[in-house]
Amino acid sequence: MSIQPENEKITIWIDNGDKKAELHTETPCCDTNSTLDGSIAAANELSLYAGHKSIPLITAFFKSFNVQNVNNNNDSRKKVNLGTILGVYLPTVQHIFGAIMFLRLFWIVGIMGIGQCIAMTFLCTLCTFLTSISLSAVATNGVIETGGIYFMISRNLGSEFGTAIGLLFYLANACACAMYIVAAVEIFLLHIASSMIIGGQEIYNDTGLTGMMSNNYRIYGTIILLFIFAVVALGVRFVQYFAPISLVCVLISILAIFAGVIEKSITSSNHRVCYLDNLLLHANAYLSINTTNNDLCSYCNFDNPKLLNVICRNNSSFDSCGNHTLTCEKAFPGIQSGVFLANWGSHYMKEGEVTPKQYATNKNLEIFQDITTTFFVVMAIYFPSVTGIMTGANMSGDLKDPQKSIPQGTIAAQLTTSIIYFFLILSFGSTITGPVLRDKYGQSINGSSMIVAELAWPSSWIIMIGAFTSCFGAALQCLCSAPRLLQSIAKDDILPFLRSFQLLTRWNEPFRCQILTMLIAEFTILVAALDRIAPIVDFFFLVCYAFINLVCFLHSILGAPNWRPRFKCYHWTLSLLGTLLCLFIMFSTHWIYAIIVTLLCGMIYKYVSWKGNKKEWGDGMTGLILSTAQFSLSKLEGKQSHPKNWRPQLLLIANLPSAENWRKNETNRKLISLASQLKKGRGLTIAVALHEGQPTSRNAKIIAAQMKKELLEEMRIAKVHGFCSSLIYESEQLEGALSTLIQSCGIGPLRPNTLLIPYPEELHAESVYWCFLHRLQRGAMQDMCLLVLKGIPYFPENEYRMAGNVDMWWILHDGGLLLLISFLLKQHKVWRNCHLRIFVVVSHDDNKSQLQCDMEKFLYEMRIDADLYACFLFLILLNIFLEEFATPDISAYEIQRSLQNDVSSLSRKKRSAMAQVILDQNRKQRKSDENEDEPEIPLDTIPVESQMVVQEYTSENLENNSHLEQLPQFIPFRIVHSNNDIEKCRKKFKCERKFTFSSLESEVSNTINRKRLINSSNQQEGHLPEERVIREVHSAVRLNGKIFEKSSTSALVVLNLPEPPKKESALSNYMEYLNVLTHNLRRVLLIRGSGSEVITKYS
Repeated sequence: MSIQPENEKITIWIDNGDKKAELHTETPCCDTNSTLDGSIAAANELSLYAGHKSIPLITAFFKSFNVQNVNNNNDSRKKVNLGTILGVYLPTVQHIFGAIMFLRLFWIVGIMGIGQCIAMTFLCTLCTFLTSISLSAVATNGVIETGGIYFMISRNLGSEFGTAIGLLFYLANACACAMYIVAAVEIFLLHIASSMIIGGQEIYNDTGLTGMMSNNYRIYGTIILLFIFAVVALGVRFVQYFAPISLVCVLISILAIFAGVIEKSITSSNHRVCYLDNLLLHANAYLSINTTNNDLCSYCNFDNPKLLNVICRNNSSFDSCGNHTLTCEKAFPGIQSGVFLANWGSHYMKEGEVTPKQYATNKNLEIFQDITTTFFVVMAIYFPSVTGIMTGANMSGDLKDPQKSIPQGTIAAQLTTSIIYFFLILSFGSTITGPVLRDKYGQSINGSSMIVAELAWPSSWIIMIGAFTSCFGAALQCLCSAPRLLQSIAKDDILPFLRSFQLLTRWNEPFRCQILTMLIAEFTILVAALDRIAPIVDFFFLVCYAFINLVCFLHSILGAPNWRPRFKCYHWTLSLLGTLLCLFIMFSTHWIYAIIVTLLCGMIYKYVSWKGNKKEWGDGMTGLILSTAQFSLSKLEGKQSHPKNWRPQLLLIANLPSAENWRKNETNRKLISLASQLKKGRGLTIAVALHEGQPTSRNAKIIAAQMKKELLEEMRIAKVHGFCSSLIYESEQLEGALSTLIQSCGIGPLRPNTLLIPYPEELHAESVYWCFLHRLQRGAMQDMCLLVLKGIPYFPENEYRMAGNVDMWWILHDGGLLLLISFLLKQHKVWRNCHLRIFVVVSHDDNKSQLQCDMEKFLYEMRIDADLYACFLFLILLNIFLEEFATPDISAYEIQRSLQNDVSSLSRKKRSAMAQVILDQNRKQRKSDENEDEPEIPLDTIPVESQMVVQEYTSENLENNSHLEQLPQFIPFRIVHSNNDIEKCRKKFKCERKFTFSSLESEVSNTINRKRLINSSNQQEGHLPEERVIREVHSAVRLNGKIFEKSSTSALVVLNLPEPPKKESALSNYMEYLNVLTHNLRRVLLIRGSGSEVITKYS
């Protein structure tokens, strides 16, 4: 077949052997009024795909896609549709250039020196540059909605991390608002209107926690905050009006600084400062009121009585005032002066020092440091000056092409500001003298001058106005963006207590979020010190930057199919370096703050995981977990597990006839509770709900999904960490479904090794009966460990606390599984108050004292506390005693070789007198006439060797074993002892069938022939030899009697489970043995090990 388009027609050639057909179809035109449902059935031209009714045609999909865009035109008109320059570049530059650049950068150069300052700036700008690259990659990997960094992290790392980082970023903006307000107050009070200081200029240095200058910061800061809040409450349009003004002021201020550097290098500056020896003096200490800096040198001498009085008053370190030198020098000598080399080294000082290791003797005269400085302390103060790179991502809703503008504008702004910072550092270091650089508040020049403002040209007011408007505008932006970020977090409805912050006013303003942000900013303003608020802001931003880098790193290293960013200039090594650099700056500057912020992030994460609403956003953490799990499983594939690494990997098969009956099904809840009580083993738990139905039926799928949901809820309530699933099987396919499930469940080495099965309480229900037996048989065939719970209604759930004894009857050493399971149960709070007792079943010829010593040593090496008992069990059968078994290949209740040897040692006459026992209740009953004609044998006619069997069930022994009165009717044996005991025996066991001994003389030949016929028939049908059946029944009865004697009042009996038979015909007998073995025991845990070691004495 070939298709040829011809203008408005489509010609289809269909080649059918020698015949060809030509079909012409008109190209359908688009009808805008038609429904765009995309149904394949509606497209007659593509009837080949008509079966996909739920999948639209690609043309219909794009039509609906385009129509959706048309419908959204009204919303898009409201967008500003900004480009790269106006939308990202200039706002980011404005946000980065702020208070620190004007108020602290020159001081940082003077403290650190030019060399270390460049190194520190390189670390900070490298951190933001790497983060900008990661941000560009993440931002171009899909559409970014409102929320900025919160949206990116939450959709890439999950709601837990997203909410934690989003809240921290919100706090960063709220605290940054306070930082900019305090900086604005400092500019206003110290440099613009110093006369408005409450308390006068004499309190400049009273900057302690309760100092008067700190109170000025609090009072004026609160006033400015209320004014900014009023502007923000009016609407975002008023904030947008002020943004261009602030941006222009900042740019003009930067140009004025560089112009001042050039001007001071060309012309001689009139700015002078006064030194006493090598100490820079406070200008207000010797200048008169209204004196300009031009007249400063005329006051810097000993002829000035004001200065002389200040120097000599109360200064015991001065022998005489004339021994000191007063000099008047330039504050800005210019580039050609050579101060560059003098400012290259660092001058770190402690609080109160005027020069390194020299404390101020007169704080009213000398310029001193108000904080202790180190490399990392200064870095913490400087870092807020490089933040602000998220501005473009936060404005993604107003951008015309975010995936193009965000990378270009953000990286360009970061590089531009970094280069300007380096030039400013070089300019300050080569133009201003070192002591003046270290004068943080400009007190040496006119008493209250801003150093950068005095450097600028043509006027210092350019810098002061530009710095003030920059701080005011930045505070306005923070108080505007932070509430919207909080509203975005609340809108996702992850944290219930944030729902009240979802509301907006009729002007589309998050007023409640604004109130909360203002309160947080007010609490931060109360700190009243720029140098103390800046480090707090640092850590909130650094955590956010670290997670942005982490997002890019995870996606790059995992290579998820959805990771397709348009920005290609990224690499996982750069993102990893950015993450490590953020963490390094955090913990190297203020490690206490870093720990607090990290703990706060962790607490928010855990709270969201615990109480938050679950959101499925396809986060990268899920991909990381899957990749890690895949890598770990592939490393373990094919490796033999060491016994000390063995742990019970549980497979729990729940019987769920319908989802409605789940709440009534107590068995499943008890099974899940026991799985929870074994969680100290740190093993895997897989719960599977079985449902009979058609796998292709929609109704069956719905029921199975509901069952899985209910099962998962029960696992959550019981705090079982594992997986659950549902399996639909057709009728009469249960056996195959179980086999397939057991063989295929799990992946790689993470497969269940232990099958948890409830013992059926309703044996009359044939489906339950055979389902239990098939589980046992299939689990044993797959070499799985089996845990069978007998008395499931009496097993406790997790809210109960058991007391008493946990009795472990140890008959077979199957790798130590009994001991391990008993120990794990004891670790849970349900069984913690119980005492572990171990009963070791031994034969009469074992050395009891030696065995006791060996077992105590064994338990000591296994580090298990328990009471040990050696229990002799005289199980007499055909002159054979039950021996202790040393290997797991031999059944716990038989030793076939010894049995055959001892039986062969008897004469034929003695063997023919053995009890004829019918064991299988499903076996065809004998004809009634044969039973009636069969004579009974008195007990005294049986040989002595055979009487050893009969003696176990004499009337006296039956009286002593009163607990056997309630044995079920299907017990597969009964022996008549004598004529006097027949009726009593019948009353005890209440059986309908009679089993007797034939007369030894007259019936010996008939007995031998009948025995041969029965054995031959049994072997053909797959039944066990009768000697073995008799022995197993007697073993179960005697063992049950001994357990009842010792453990009838125990909280739990743990016992070896006999090996399930492999043949189907022997399962009925096996079920009856288990009933006899556990008769009258309230709560039993039957355990069958796989034979491999699961517990070891090594660490």
